Amino acid sequence: MPTLKLQVGRRSDSASPRRATAIFVIVFSAFMVAGRQVSGVHWATDIVGSVLLAGALYMLYRGAVEAYDARLAVFIATRQPYAGIICFALLVAKFLLLSGRDS
Repeated sequence: MPTLKLQVGRRSDSASPRRATAIFVIVFSAFMVAGRQVSGVHWATDIVGSVLLAGALYMLYRGAVEAYDARLAVFIATRQPYAGIICFALLVAKFLLLSGRDS
């Protein structure tokens, strides 16, 4: 859900869709957490852990989006054709190279 808010914030110039999306994300997330806790499907530690994991994954996603935007801006500034495709290919290559490293 935070990714929805991020994308609406990036793509909308008007404040009303951003505000409506923020309210929707907060209400939906609150009901989802409360519903899982009340129904007894998950322990409280499961919910806290999932919120922390979701936050970490969101920050990873946000970093990737910002890196993509920065590289895309460089390609557009230099007026290279197929800037989006090149930028995406570079990000995938970097991910594959980093994931292949042994720690």
